[in-house]
Amino acid sequence: MKLSKQYIVVNAAGVVVNAGHFPIGDPAVVIAGEAARGNTAIFGIDGFDHVGCIYQDGEFVPQPKSRAAIATEIADRRWQKEVGGTIWNGHPVNTEREAQSKLNAAITSGVTLGVWTAGWKFDDGVFRTVTQDELKSIGAAVATHVGNAYAWEATELHRLSMMADSDLIYFEMDGGA
Repeated sequence: MKLSKQYIVVNAAGVVVNAGHFPIGDPAVVIAGEAARGNTAIFGIDGFDHVGCIYQDGEFVPQPKSRAAIATEIADRRWQKEVGGTIWNGHPVNTEREAQSKLNAAITSGVTLGVWTAGWKFDDGVFRTVTQDELKSIGAAVATHVGNAYAWEATELHRLSMMADSDLIYFEMDGGA
């Protein structure tokens, strides 16, 4: 097994644009290749935490993300929370969008047509017998879970809107919901 060296790649503007590991013995090839692109490769640095930073006077200077980029990250985190599942009566419930639709369809069929499913497949792969009221309760748990994810997103977007542009570099999402 070859040992590897960590590296960063800095473009002409000083922005760290890449980071990675290369086997020892290969740095000259990487340095030459990046130089041909107008970039500089610097080895022996754990660069993964520095992508997007400016390499200036031998220091890494974090650059603020745009408000829009942070809002996109918040929306992505909300989606992850939404589809990440929930627990009903100690059983894991799939909350991915397709599963939400199937659950809503099963409840709607029961309420409007009188056709109720006798069981439900939970996120652990186990089918369990459920009553009509239990199926509605699962639906309510999923709706609450999804609603909480959206409420979290709204709170984070509000927090973001209250920050000055110069403070965006310090914005950290709350773990909540």
